[in-house]
Amino acid sequence: MIVRRIRECAQFIAHKRDEAARCRSYSHDGVVVTSVADSRQATTTRFVCRSYLAVVLAPEPPIVEWIAEIDQRIKSAESFLSGAPVVVDLSAVKLSKLAIVHLISELEQRGIRVLGLENADPLSTGAGLPPLVRSSHAGTVIT
Repeated sequence: MIVRRIRECAQFIAHKRDEAARCRSYSHDGVVVTSVADSRQATTTRFVCRSYLAVVLAPEPPIVEWIAEIDQRIKSAESFLSGAPVVVDLSAVKLSKLAIVHLISELEQRGIRVLGLENADPLSTGAGLPPLVRSSHAGTVIT
C-alpha cells in the first residue's frame, strides 16, 4: 500500500512540482510519509549573446597550393595565427566531409586550431568537426 502511494506521490511530483508538498501518505504499519518534495533546486540558465573577433581563413582551389601559402606565412612570421581563434570560410570551395576533416587536420598539424566553419554545406559537417558559424558582417581582408 505505501509503495503504491509513494509511486503516486512521485507521479504527482513529476506533473505538479509546485504542489508536491501536499502529497502525504499513511500506512497501516505505522510508517508515515509526511511529505515528498523534489530535492532539486530551481536554477536559472543564462544565455548571453557575445561577439568575438576571429581570424577567417578562406581556402581557395587548389587547396594544396593554398596550404603551401599558409606554410610560407608561418615560416615568415612564427606567431602567425598562434593562439588566434580561427574560422574557416568554405564559400570558395566545395568539399566533402572527408575533405573538410583532412583540411582541418592539415591546419591542426600547423598549430592552427579551427573553432568554426562558415559557409559549409550542413550535410558535410557534423560530429568530429568544428561547429557551423555565421558572420554578422564582412571583415577586413589582410593580404
